[in-house]
Amino acid sequence: MSKSPKKSKEVKDDIRQPVPSFRRSHLSKTEDIKKLHRLSAPHVESFNYFLDVGLEKGVSDILAYELDITDISQAANKGIGHVAGKPTDTVQFWLENVKVGMPTKTQRGASGGNSGAMKLLPRECRELGIMYAAPLTADFCWQFVRRDGYGGETPAGKVCRTPRNFGMMPIMVMSKACHLRKKSPAELIECKEEQTEFGGYFIVSGIERCVDCFKCHVPIMLPPFKEVITKIEVICTPI
Repeated sequence: MSKSPKKSKEVKDDIRQPVPSFRRSHLSKTEDIKKLHRLSAPHVESFNYFLDVGLEKGVSDILAYELDITDISQAANKGIGHVAGKPTDTVQFWLENVKVGMPTKTQRGASGGNSGAMKLLPRECRELGIMYAAPLTADFCWQFVRRDGYGGETPAGKVCRTPRNFGMMPIMVMSKACHLRKKSPAELIECKEEQTEFGGYFIVSGIERCVDCFKCHVPIMLPPFKEVITKIEVICTPI
């Protein structure tokens, strides 16, 4: 007596699947994808914190640079530092609105010029041997101030801001700055990526690289010891 299709399907569903990516299905299950994402969560969420909070805090801790405007051809202005009671014109400059964009590539038009920017996917970086990176932009700000020579200063003009591109920053795969974030297995396949992609690494020169954090304790070498004992503690999430 043959088994009914319904009962046969129930038997298949009861089979234990030890490896999520080898489940008997064309597409991975949602619960399997969540398990894989938990592996890279410490790395991905740490990079997301850097994008949302850490980068802004780091830039805000950098004090404004100052440059005194003096005529060094005069002998009285050849000294170093401020002279008490002597007014000085100073220009201050700093950075604001530091942001990390999304990875893009420039598309060439028929006339040879740039016709626009397109999304740059991790797969293309692996194939082309390039870095999966995004532009790092910020506002370069400066302002003139007038110092009275006794510690006081008065703004001598408005704050000027100029947008600037400060180069490319590596982007962690599946982070908030990655085009693959929140894509379903079917959408990842359309992008020619792995349907079980969980990220947590960078792509540099087409090679996937994961950042490991180590804490190294090196005691001071004192006579008659001739060797330094180094203890290394791994404090990263192994992948």
